[in-house]
Amino acid sequence: MDNNLTNEGLDAQFNLRERHPDFQTYFDRNESLSEQSLSRFPWQTDISYGEHRLQTLDFVAARSPLSPIYIFIHGGYWKTLDKSSHRFLADPFLENGCAAVNVNYRLAPEATIDEIVEDVANAIRWAGAHAQDMQGNPNRIYIAGHSAGAHLALMSYLLLLEQEDEFAQSRRCVYCISGLYDLDLLMRSYLNEELNITPRVAETCSPLARSELKVDSNLKFLVGSEETNVFISQTRLIHGLASDSGANASLDIIEGRHHFDILYELGDPKGVLSQELMAIIKADQE
Repeated sequence: MDNNLTNEGLDAQFNLRERHPDFQTYFDRNESLSEQSLSRFPWQTDISYGEHRLQTLDFVAARSPLSPIYIFIHGGYWKTLDKSSHRFLADPFLENGCAAVNVNYRLAPEATIDEIVEDVANAIRWAGAHAQDMQGNPNRIYIAGHSAGAHLALMSYLLLLEQEDEFAQSRRCVYCISGLYDLDLLMRSYLNEELNITPRVAETCSPLARSELKVDSNLKFLVGSEETNVFISQTRLIHGLASDSGANASLDIIEGRHHFDILYELGDPKGVLSQELMAIIKADQE
């Protein structure tokens, strides 16, 4: 836990749109790239995994049976953005024969963060249960998330483990990009006006509040060198906790990338992140 930051300091480090006043150009680029992905691949869109309008996912079936399943969880501080502008992040994996799933979830303040974690866990369950429909292998699931999505990728995995869910063990790699793992910091910031994090939620939904992270999946923690100190320190702390717990965990700082443009390293087939995750997938043959 980083208790040295003032509330004002946290606000400045969390306010990424103020730090990057050109943020809309990245959102527009994401939308354009995702429209191209929608035209290139046979996306099945807005498939329900729950009753709420946002409990939906998109997927593209693999070309061959029993292929790996790649799942992406979008960010947006648990309160904004949508899967539709993140489809392009599946392109490198679809080109390499994977099935791909893109997940939506309820947003704050309508839903609390623990409810959002449960949504993502339910989406993972859906993907495992419907793997055959996607020509996917239910025992080879690889999940990536960015920002709040990185937190949700990790927390949903921990929740499934606690519930002894059959699909917890099928998650071979959790690929966490630019995540936040201590909700107490968010509770102390301006963001909590919408997130409504309580001390109970901060305790139960913060991976960094745990004494250890004993997991079998490969854990990858990544952050851009140009991100704010809070994102870099959170990434270092969660990697340290996982490593000290004996998990197969690694940390990479991506030089020259910040919170918004780091995603292009995942969405580009020649990107550092897509190549690394694809190498993990290819090496993990049964």
